[in-house]
Amino acid sequence: MVITSLVRNLEFAKYQDFYLDVFGIYYDITTTNQNKTIMGVKISSTAGYMYTDMWVMASIIQLGTFSFCRRFLNQHNDPCGRLFDQMTQAVRSGQSNIAEGVSRHQTSIETEMRLVDVARASINELGNDYSFILMANKQVAWRNNGPNAIALRALKPDAPHYGEDVMHDMMEHVLMQKERY
Repeated sequence: MVITSLVRNLEFAKYQDFYLDVFGIYYDITTTNQNKTIMGVKISSTAGYMYTDMWVMASIIQLGTFSFCRRFLNQHNDPCGRLFDQMTQAVRSGQSNIAEGVSRHQTSIETEMRLVDVARASINELGNDYSFILMANKQVAWRNNGPNAIALRALKPDAPHYGEDVMHDMMEHVLMQKERY
């Protein structure tokens, strides 16, 4: 249910020069003083996506979805492995398109927005798969105003503090954030 609620709440919307991320926080993505700013982070390399809440959340959802699929989808309920493939590819597409889109911020905000929109669509597709699984098991998602959903939405990822070894630090950060969810 936690992953389902995370997926339902991972929304990407463009409002003029702002993104609305998973937590409903608006981030200015306008250019200021010749420096690019996205999600409140100055972007000086194409790895800037690793600093965004939406990419960290997509990574958490990707890890959770992979664990869910390995644990609950099997030959009995997914004999050809299509649902496993569909779910893991949808979440991979979401996370990858965020990375690619934000990486293109310096060259084309239009391309960035298109790719982030593809990410949103992929995450929505994943949400539909989770909804199907819940209903197939005679379960329902948490109510939006229920205590579990409210508590989950109140969680915000910690700001990353990556050092010189960005890849190692990023992986450590994502795994630490995943433990909170």
